[in-house]
Amino acid sequence: GQPDCSFYLKTGDCKYGMSCKFNHPPKPAGLPPATSQGLPVREGRENCSFYMKTGVCSFGPSCKFNHPPDIAANPFNGGGGDPNPGGGG
Repeated sequence: GQPDCSFYLKTGDCKYGMSCKFNHPPKPAGLPPATSQGLPVREGRENCSFYMKTGVCSFGPSCKFNHPPDIAANPFNGGGGDPNPGGGG
């Protein structure tokens, strides 16, 4: 057997899909849903301010903030509200 795909284990997704050289075990039940970019969708958490502004997140799957899936499709959506309520920037 091949070692498990670390990206797949973190996100539940892998850009290589079936052609990945690593093992993709059945998805664990506790894994948060992810965007098409593999970023975590954490409903109820504060939105990732950088992701809300740019549509990308440098922390990737390990980011502790929410990444609404509809932002990734249109990163320049005209703002759509304050991504950082409470100031700080």
